[in-house]
Parts: sequence; structure tokens; C-alpha cells
Amino acid sequence: MIRPVVSLPEPVLSRPAELVGVVDEAARRLGVDLLDTMRAADHSVGVAAPQIGVSRRAFCVDVTGHRKARSCHGEILLFDPVVVRAGPIEVGREGCMSVPDLTGDVARALELVGVVDEAARRLGVDLLDTMRAADHSVGVAAPQIGVSKRAFCVDVTGHRKARSCHGEILLFDPVVVRAGPIEVGREGCMSVPDLTGDVARALEIVVRGLDVDGREVTIEADAFEARALQHELDHLDGLLFLDRVVSEDRIFRRRVYR
Repeated sequence: MIRPVVSLPEPVLSRPAELVGVVDEAARRLGVDLLDTMRAADHSVGVAAPQIGVSRRAFCVDVTGHRKARSCHGEILLFDPVVVRAGPIEVGREGCMSVPDLTGDVARALELVGVVDEAARRLGVDLLDTMRAADHSVGVAAPQIGVSKRAFCVDVTGHRKARSCHGEILLFDPVVVRAGPIEVGREGCMSVPDLTGDVARALEIVVRGLDVDGREVTIEADAFEARALQHELDHLDGLLFLDRVVSEDRIFRRRVYR
């Protein structure tokens, strides 16, 4: 079935989608609707479930016949996708059916760390030192210190909103394994020092990545620690919390306490 494509500021476009989990009959119907919607739209090369109002991690893509395509797998339909490897970086022009009147030049894919070598360990030390030195910081991602690598640190120790707390977390090449349900909460960022905003995030999350010794580790977090992990993961995908606020009227000037 061809579904109408929603546009900003529709909230479903700005919050993390929930995992599909089991690919059952309902998931297959969603897949059919995604493909039908993509096929019916002029010049579309892909549709994600949130674009048709469904908060699930599913999308379809087809670049068949596109003049800029090199690899081409035909119609791709994926549920619960994760990035395994990405890089190097390239800037290209993009448009979107959910933002019909605009295009923009977008840089895609921070480079994976891959092997946790001495250079990666030095990056980890710099991330931790930067986080520790900043008042009220609970996390720093490599792009925030000018390094185009998929790495971040988080520490919510002592935060009043924290439930789970793993102390200092340092992850290289992290991926989301599971996430949900959704909750709206206030966020700020050292890279946007004067503003805060209300952002929808998964209340629980499982993240897998490499630790400082290059071993694969899995972090299960909830509440504020889950929010902090998702915030830093967004930095690795070129997103700020301002890209995820639930609506334009939920952005606020940061309070200054005297």
C-alpha cells in the first residue's frame, strides 16, 4: 500500500525508531508499504519507516539507474540495520521527501577506528581528559575534539537522573544492538553551549563496541546513561541534539546560575 510521506515538524521524524525484533507478518506488511511508497514517488531512492509515520527501524533503498551509482543491489529492504564499517568521508548533495523544498551538502560516514592501536588509545585518553576537565560534562565524542573517528566516552557517575551507571565508558566503533521504549528529556551539549532542548530518546539501550584493549564489549544502559550514550552516538553520525528536538518550541536558552 502506498502511504503518505510525512514532513517536518512531524515528531516521528525526530525521535529514535524502535527495533522491529521479529520479522513477522506485520513487519512484512510494513516492508511492502515501504517498497510501494518508494516505487510510487518520483526520483525516490529510499524510504524509511518514520517517513510513513511508523516508528520502527526499517527502510528500503533502490539506486537502480541512478547516474551517480556504482554499487547497486537493486531493491534493498532491511529491518534493524546496523553499520559494521564505514569510511572515508565524502561530501554530496542530498534531498529528502520529508523536507521537500530543500537540499543540502552533507558529509557522510566518520571513519571506523578498526584496530585499537596506540593512536586510538591516545585518542581515548584525550576524550577522557576532555570530559573530566569540563564542568558537568557526561560525555565527549571524537568529532567534538576535531577527530573524524567513531569513538566516544561517557560517565554519568553521581548524576541525579542516572539509574544504570558503568562509570567511565570508552568505546570505539560502537553500534546499537537494541533500543526502546521512547522517553522525552532535556539535553545540552558542549558543542552548543548556549542552548538546551527536549529530545526523544530510547529509555533502554544495548550498545556494542571495542574497549581500550580492542576487546568487544556490550553495555546495557537505561535512563540517563542510555540518553548520554545515544547523544554521543549521534555525534558520530553528524547529528546534534538540535537535530532531534521534538519541536521548534522545545529549544531553550541555557540557564545561568549565579
